[in-house]
Amino acid sequence: MSTVACPHCGFADVPVEHQPEGDEPESWRDAFNRFYEESVVE
Repeated sequence: MSTVACPHCGFADVPVEHQPEGDEPESWRDAFNRFYEESVVE
């Protein structure tokens, strides 16, 4: 038995975009800073 899958990502029967969309990726530092700023209780 065999499965037909995407040669780039290996997924089968799942629609995916292989090109990034939107802005530049957020750095871990920026993500943590955003998390801490949003979770501050005033």
